[in-house]
Amino acid sequence: MSDYDGAVRRLLDNTDDMLAGLDQPGDDASRSVEARLRASVVGPLQQAAGTPAAHDRADHDMPPSLEPVRPASSGSGSGSVVQLCDRLWELARSATELRCQQLEVPELGEVAADLQDLALGLADPAVKESRVAELAALQAGAAQQIQAMPDGPYLVTNPEHLYDHLGVPIATRPLMALCRCGEAGIKPTCDGACHRIGFSTAKDPKRVPDRRDSYVGQSVTVLDNRGTCQHSGRCTDRLASVFHLGQEPFITPSGGRLDEIVRAVRDCPSGALSYAMDTVEAREQVDYAGQREPAIEVSRDGPYRVTGGIALVDAAGADVARNAGASAEHYALCRCGHSQNKPFCSGMH
Repeated sequence: MSDYDGAVRRLLDNTDDMLAGLDQPGDDASRSVEARLRASVVGPLQQAAGTPAAHDRADHDMPPSLEPVRPASSGSGSGSVVQLCDRLWELARSATELRCQQLEVPELGEVAADLQDLALGLADPAVKESRVAELAALQAGAAQQIQAMPDGPYLVTNPEHLYDHLGVPIATRPLMALCRCGEAGIKPTCDGACHRIGFSTAKDPKRVPDRRDSYVGQSVTVLDNRGTCQHSGRCTDRLASVFHLGQEPFITPSGGRLDEIVRAVRDCPSGALSYAMDTVEAREQVDYAGQREPAIEVSRDGPYRVTGGIALVDAAGADVARNAGASAEHYALCRCGHSQNKPFCSGMH
């Protein structure tokens, strides 16, 4: 048995041992942890180990949604909860170390992300900060990226800024699994619902075609790919004299001032729009000259809006293919599970 196989097997055995202890009537924290481990840790670990699934997640009475685990308290927490927290921490640290050594095994990322969320969610505030720092140090050599897992969540490595739709910061972990099926009970964090419902990340063959159109005006040419659009309405709502909802032609560049058009193009969250001057595309200007901080916004009842050029990769670590002309600096990722152009949002929400 190789060192890798042995490490995965030990992690799986330790998780099984923990589940055996939790498979008894217990408190809310124990029940929530058991459901999360069965939903999002055991299966991916078995895949990483290359073993047949000994645990059928459908056989367990998992709730359709889960409540977030609550932190233990050094002043009032029971010994069992503190012990649970410590065992989860050991699993999270081991999984993170293994994932950093075996980045080419995507399932380990999902395992580590879920264990980090569980361990840090239960951690006493007195130790939480130091544990976050330890996990961040383990991952210090890993590039910041979003990895779109097949039929699973988005794995975000070393996120710097995560906000809600009002710009309020959301607490981050060094490694996070973000829901993309729309069914998690603890959004934006994945709770394994994607596995429970049989979520598919396949693109819809009936999606809007990948075609880039040019709309020539007197001073500027606007470039647009309807196959990339997430239909936020920012362009049509803010500059209706240029961008015409439900009409053809969709864009008439001569209907607005140059500065208004440039602002509308740069504000397009999906990256579908661009512009050209004298037939030369102004890609760098559209992409804010690479000056925006890497950030993810969890929009209200809409997609993840990514800015700052965070790399988007597939399970093998290769760049996810984009439609013609799509921006790599800003893009919108589906989080309702119904996009026709997964992983990108197509406005189906």
